[in-house]
Amino acid sequence: MEKEGDVAAVIAEPIRWGGYIPPKEYWRRIRQICDEFGALLIFDEIPFSLGRTGHGLFACNFYHESSNDDGISPDVLVLGKGLGGGILPLSAVIMRSEFNDAIKDIALGHYTHEKNPLLCRAGLATLEFIQTHNLVAHSKTLGDWTLRQCTTQLSEKYRSIIYDIRGIGLFVCIELRDQHTGDKLSDLTDRVMYECLTRGLSFKVTNGNVIVLCPPLIVTQEQMQQAIDIIDQSIDKCWQNH
Repeated sequence: MEKEGDVAAVIAEPIRWGGYIPPKEYWRRIRQICDEFGALLIFDEIPFSLGRTGHGLFACNFYHESSNDDGISPDVLVLGKGLGGGILPLSAVIMRSEFNDAIKDIALGHYTHEKNPLLCRAGLATLEFIQTHNLVAHSKTLGDWTLRQCTTQLSEKYRSIIYDIRGIGLFVCIELRDQHTGDKLSDLTDRVMYECLTRGLSFKVTNGNVIVLCPPLIVTQEQMQQAIDIIDQSIDKCWQNH
């Protein structure tokens, strides 16, 4: 920023989709730099907000210094996907009150499907459900259990190909690499994914070799165990034929 001199904003996901979680000091320092140079900090929390991390409603709450603060506060925060309960298309932009005041008389554009009252009611219902059913705490508890169970059930059994198991809350990643060469096992990961599909489990693969488990927040421990078992069986079958 010092070199460029005219950076308007830093736009980033506080947690990367591949399961890479920056250390807490990283975002605190970014926040300090933005303040120093007058740049906005904009967080894209579309994949992780609304309780998925188990550390408050927003992913940035994970980067708190103590139980008494609200974490690293961005100037603008973007929400989507889960805001519509996983059923309806709904997104939102949250910003500091001073920015709302500054643009309240400015038209940012008008679109056919904006401010839909039915979708907004669905968003409110989603937030009410998360709070009523304590899904933030559920994400933390079940996410911690899932990480431990994946490590116990998979790491030792497939130690030659499972490079890392990491995650936060109900966002768990299993990375496959050849432990001897360090090469990504992208072909094997693809075959594991399709084998899992035939057994009734659907998930995404990122970076070519990372299995991403990102279930609904209402998932049960029994269902997560079933998912881990399917991954176990699929890796076993595909690895034997690799």
